[in-house]
Amino acid sequence: MLANKKLNFCLFSIFLFSSGISSNAFADTAAEHILTSYAPRGYYLGVFGGGGHVADVSTEQQAIVFFPATAGGPMAVDATGNSGGTGGMVGMHLGYEWHGWDVDESSISTINPAVELEGYYLANKQHDYLYNPTELAPEHFFSDNFPMNTGVLLANSVFSFKTNYFIDPYVGLGLGTAVISIVDATSAQTNPPEYGINHFNSHTDAYKWTFAVQAKAGIRYFLSKNLDIFAEYRLLYLNSTDYTFGSTQYPTHVPTTKWEVHIGDMAYSLGSVGFDYSI
Repeated sequence: MLANKKLNFCLFSIFLFSSGISSNAFADTAAEHILTSYAPRGYYLGVFGGGGHVADVSTEQQAIVFFPATAGGPMAVDATGNSGGTGGMVGMHLGYEWHGWDVDESSISTINPAVELEGYYLANKQHDYLYNPTELAPEHFFSDNFPMNTGVLLANSVFSFKTNYFIDPYVGLGLGTAVISIVDATSAQTNPPEYGINHFNSHTDAYKWTFAVQAKAGIRYFLSKNLDIFAEYRLLYLNSTDYTFGSTQYPTHVPTTKWEVHIGDMAYSLGSVGFDYSI
């Protein structure tokens, strides 16, 4: 009986000791998490990926078709329409965040500014339907495809509202540039139909640099002192671009001049998720 009492006392003591350690560890972790939630992150490196779409993009293509005089002579093509498409993105950013403005007297809630250098790759396929009014044909329609590979480089300003709730909402604005590369573009006449004819066939690739601006908003959750996960929405605006594709060259098709294509301003709606690691 005495041995059992001693054993029970020892087990009870071990339980109390273990509980004290667990409580202290939990308290330390919670305290560290609260400090992390509003402290500036300093330098950080992030990766992200996602996707989205672009819609209602105005498109125009022009060329001269050299019909012989017996068929009405040269015809000017000025086809216009609208396009849209979906795509995916992957990228990374390097930033620095510092202490900003205190929201309350305790300095627990703050607005911390940051600057970022951000780059990402965006793959998108634009599909266009264009119409060219002409007296030589009652209907003259084209169906175009423009596979786009876009590299975006931006300098961002970001403002995070930091509290002790472990979740930081933030907003950002970025300015920069983008290079749009179109590879294997196609332009098929659908009415009257011309089967197996790509009007850009002699040269189907082109690229252009353009101005880029974006606005983004998101939320960030701290997994540890140095690691957080975020989800964000961004609106990316790319200025209009002009491309030159090859002339139509087939033994069975009337020759044309090179095709000049104008693609209007593009506004991408993009969603992404990623991780940031504070260095």
